[in-house]
This record gives sequence, structure tokens and C-alpha cells, in this order.
Amino acid sequence: MKNKSANEKVSIYLAIFFVLVLVVILVLYFLGIIGHGVASVDVVLNKEKVVSYSKNKWKQVLPNKYSDYDWKKFTVYEEGKEKGVYSLYRGEKEFYLFKQKGEQREPVFVTEDSIYVGGRKKSDFIEFDKKDIASEDEKYIKEVLTGNKVSVNDLSNYIRGYKVISDFDNDNKKETMYVISNIFSHNVIDTAYSIIFIKDGNKTSYIYKEIIPADNRYAKCSASLLGLLKVDGKNNLQILTKCSYYSYSDDTEYGIYQNRYNTYELLLYIK
Repeated sequence: MKNKSANEKVSIYLAIFFVLVLVVILVLYFLGIIGHGVASVDVVLNKEKVVSYSKNKWKQVLPNKYSDYDWKKFTVYEEGKEKGVYSLYRGEKEFYLFKQKGEQREPVFVTEDSIYVGGRKKSDFIEFDKKDIASEDEKYIKEVLTGNKVSVNDLSNYIRGYKVISDFDNDNKKETMYVISNIFSHNVIDTAYSIIFIKDGNKTSYIYKEIIPADNRYAKCSASLLGLLKVDGKNNLQILTKCSYYSYSDDTEYGIYQNRYNTYELLLYIK
């Protein structure tokens, strides 16, 4: 009986050992230490380029790695709202989305202002609304433009103008972001501009600012808000922007910003 009891104990210890080994392997796998490399948040910007967040850093993914994402599941956000979870496939020039319906794959179409979020690291997309500029905003906007030496002839002729309300600096209070641009407008007389700025009480902080003579307006890009993302389970909002040129091309630029020490710092800029 004693031998039998000893054998049972050995069996129990072995079972516990193998369970612990399995748990360790699973943890290492999901952390990316073994299996598929370092765990990351992967983001497709505007159907065409990929950026990845891992080891507390953003980087651009090179085109020779795009095929790694074929048929992976990504959550798609369009115009600041979740659209659904779809499979990704890289075509000749851009990524395409498909949803599974039985044994068939049906294509999914989204606007240019969309991002796809995937990867094995935790991330949270913060949904937002693009609100119209109200009459009470106009005075403040004109003060900002005048302070940046924009001609009085061009204070009100912007063709892109909206605001977004969210907690951009992680202080648990909401601020107002303004996205203003008259670049590409035919009515520009003296000064062309594309500015993204945030009003926080009496403080104005800039995310993106381009102010140029009117004659150069078709050579520059017009910036807009593409997404708001928190990564790695941290309370550190990342602001994703897009800057488009007059004619669609591969020269579209993208920026990722984060508030650090009361300043909006550029973490990554690609084109």
C-alpha cells in the first residue's frame, strides 16, 4: 500500500509539473517570446501602409512583410467608428477586406479615412465623432489663425473644418481638437494652412501645423484625424493623423502623436 501511495504521489507531481510547463509555454507564446516573435499591435493606415507597436515603440512595417498579414483578422474602424472584424489580404497596391460567409469570402469596402487594428498585444480604439464647427468656435479659431499670421482675407475660407471632443492628454478631462485647412481651396488669397490644434482651457496645443503662401498650396498636404488608440493596456492615448495631397499618390503622410509632459510629441511620421 505504501508503494502504491508513493506511485500516486509521483503521478500527481508529474501531472502538476507538466501543467506548469504548459502554462509557462502558453504565457511565453502570448507574450511573443516564442512562437511568432514579439507580440505587437499592428495597424493598417488608410488601406496602404502598416505600422506596428511593440517594446514600447512604434515602427513602420516594410512592404516585404505585408504578406505576413494575409487572411489575418483585423478590427476595422471607419470615420471614427467600429465597422466590423474582417480578414485582410494584400493586393498589388493596397490591402483588401473580406468577410467570411459560409465557404465564400465577400469583399468589404470602406472609405479612405479608415484604419484596421490587429495583433496579439492589447489595444483599445477610442471612438469619436467629427462635429461641425459652431458659431461659438469661430472666434477662437480666428484668434488662433491670426496668431499664426494668417491673412485676414483667409480666416474663414477653410474647406476642411471640424472638431473632435475627447481626453487627448490622459488627464481624465475632455479637450476639444480642431482640424482646420484651406489648402486646395480655390478661394485662398494670401495664406494657405492646415492645422490640427487642441483647446484645453486657455491653452492651445498644436499637433500639426503647415502655413504657407497661397501659391504653394497644391504642393503641400492637408491633415486630418485618422484614429485614437490606446496600446498595451496603458492610459496613453495615441493620436493618428493622415495628410493627403491634392492628387492621390503613395506620398500620403501619417503621424502618431502622444501627449508627454504637457506637449504633443511626434512618435512616428511616415510617407
